[in-house]
Amino acid sequence: MMQAIESGIIKRDKRLPSEREEDYELGFLDISLFDEVIALQDLICRSLPDREIFRRSTAEFIRELLEVESSIIGVLTHDGLAAYSMIYFPGKSKENLGRDIGLCDIEL
Repeated sequence: MMQAIESGIIKRDKRLPSEREEDYELGFLDISLFDEVIALQDLICRSLPDREIFRRSTAEFIRELLEVESSIIGVLTHDGLAAYSMIYFPGKSKENLGRDIGLCDIEL
């Protein structure tokens, strides 16, 4: 299920073979869409020419975020999940990517 924020019509790029318009819903995802988030992440990883440009999330991390209300936002069409974004504030935890660039604790 999804808590809808917005709905509308996606107008496909006319340069693409499929020129159809498609209904969509934008909203916060819940645990019922766990498999779709994992599948979309897998598709993204397989499609990239350089997999190093995408930081893959573990299934456990995705599950934890889906269990927290309003942590993953997504776009659903009749074909399924088309896009998602995770909202996560790691603070001083080891997952904070600021550590990779040498930020001190107060900046994290």
